[in-house]
Amino acid sequence: MPLFRRRRDDEGDESHEAAGETTTEPAEETAGAYVDAPEVPPEPADPAYSRENGPWDVSEAPDTEIPRLDLGGLQVPGRPGLELRLEVDEESGSVVSVAAVLPDAAVQIQAFAAPRSSGVWREVRQELAEGILAGGGSAEEVDGAFGRELTSLVPVDTPDGRGLQEARFVGVDGPRWFLRGVFTGAAFPPGGRPELEDLFRGCVVVRGSAPLPPKEPIPLTLPDALEPTADERPPLEPFDRGPEITEVR
Repeated sequence: MPLFRRRRDDEGDESHEAAGETTTEPAEETAGAYVDAPEVPPEPADPAYSRENGPWDVSEAPDTEIPRLDLGGLQVPGRPGLELRLEVDEESGSVVSVAAVLPDAAVQIQAFAAPRSSGVWREVRQELAEGILAGGGSAEEVDGAFGRELTSLVPVDTPDGRGLQEARFVGVDGPRWFLRGVFTGAAFPPGGRPELEDLFRGCVVVRGSAPLPPKEPIPLTLPDALEPTADERPPLEPFDRGPEITEVR
């Protein structure tokens, strides 16, 4: 926006212009010289979500009889009838994510680092929406069981070619972390599979003290029960009761 403007309202303007001269004066001396930029209304804040019933930080997690699968940076509660699948990076051997699976539904869970001063779920949600739209899908923000969430149609590869899959992204900000869940199948509608929502809500994040950039995945590890040894195959059921474990590489 220019801070000066040309004046033509003085008697001497014509003589100046005839001589090829122009006159300028500071905008503060000319009425209306400053034009304020239109104010952009702030985006509405996300609805408040209480973590009183989870997900929890390890410093605040209540004692419970429900066993939790210890993945280092994340503890996942066991639920009878659920299969837990661990996605493992082949090069590093580290766990990338964990998914709880039913015959007709699933939720993938990942924990990420966040700044100390504020959460990042809102920013991540917007980035997810932009990526989905750029890939030819659709995304819409709605209010759900965990606050503001994203319902979407995500482009995926299928045996019949390129298709769209319904996916519901939820996120919860915690102290220096945020937890993301992706619900698919019959769990796509809110409340469609309450046992999967309860499992996500019952997770415990162990952020640790190591410095991590915001949005960096919090390192996860295979539980001791699944660490292979030279003489035996790792058991598939680390819980006395609860889900079956499947390792996916």
